[in-house]
Amino acid sequence: NVEFLCLKAGPVNDNVYHLVRNLVSDNTENHQAWNLYNYILTRMKGAGVDLRFTVRALMKNPNSIPLSILNGNERLISSTYTQAVAEYMDVFKKMPDNDMVILCSAISLLHIASNAHVVRKNNLILQITSLLNVYREMRGECQETYYNIGRAWNQMNIQFAAVHYYKKALEFPAAVIDDKGTFDLRREIAYNLSRIYMRSNNYDYARYYIERYCVI
Repeated sequence: NVEFLCLKAGPVNDNVYHLVRNLVSDNTENHQAWNLYNYILTRMKGAGVDLRFTVRALMKNPNSIPLSILNGNERLISSTYTQAVAEYMDVFKKMPDNDMVILCSAISLLHIASNAHVVRKNNLILQITSLLNVYREMRGECQETYYNIGRAWNQMNIQFAAVHYYKKALEFPAAVIDDKGTFDLRREIAYNLSRIYMRSNNYDYARYYIERYCVI
């Protein structure tokens, strides 16, 4: 409606944010309203989170999938990773075909496993591997899938796996083709590969990927 379009097209400030909060409070089952709320929230100066609002809203609407995903995202941003995983897994029980919550769960566990003082790190890596395999099966073979998996292993410093999946990603075209290459991940993949090879003193391979994919 007109109100929705005005809020989306208008400036992003505190007043607009509070208007959108009122909108989602009155339309808790409207996915477009929650998308708009998330759109406004992520564009606010500082891009903070509003956990108090989402937690209160979730208590009133415990079966709301958009709210659960949003709460999981805010937990992830605020570094409360265990709670983020719990939210994502709750959504997955209700929406077993949602590959995005599986990826977000894996990312949350990655952050936990990256902690130097974490115990049973090997068990966490096994869980991450299982989640990434499920994500790959659900999402299918494409550039985005293999980039995300490669990036995950890159973060875990398991470089042989990162290189394997990055190279697999380069075998696929972008999911959406446009003149600007907006959705093409080849430059990001090539840059990450070059950094891995640089760290292992393989400068020829590093130069190869930069010159092939990143030089205009």
